[in-house]
Amino acid sequence: MLLILMLLGFQQFDLHGKAFLNRELTPPIRMLLILHGAAMSAWMLLFLAQPLLIVSGSRRVHRMLGRIGVLLAACIVFLGLRLGIEAARVNPPDMTLWGLAPKQFIAISVISILIFAVFVIAGAWNRRRPEVHRPMMLLGCWL
Repeated sequence: MLLILMLLGFQQFDLHGKAFLNRELTPPIRMLLILHGAAMSAWMLLFLAQPLLIVSGSRRVHRMLGRIGVLLAACIVFLGLRLGIEAARVNPPDMTLWGLAPKQFIAISVISILIFAVFVIAGAWNRRRPEVHRPMMLLGCWL
């Protein structure tokens, strides 16, 4: 379900290289948008693979990919914060997205990224406690 929602939600970006509402990607932040989109797509694919590895008994591979996932999450946090700040800086001040000005929208972006980081850190910290690890990683995917 998550994969389908991701593909539907980002089909303009993934298939046509367009931003929300069929706009061109903002040139000064185009590469940041692409890197962030690729990192988030990799995160979702990793999230889908990890439970399958556990079910199939591949715990060693699961743990190895988990380490890679922590690095990927750090990249997502860095790219997301940088993208939010740069988007607010380069977009016209009169532009609105869902009724929010760029500086208002950045607050939502930064808070979401920080919450993502908290969930992933909590999940990684509690990796030996599946009853905590699983829900924290799931919550990290919903933001």
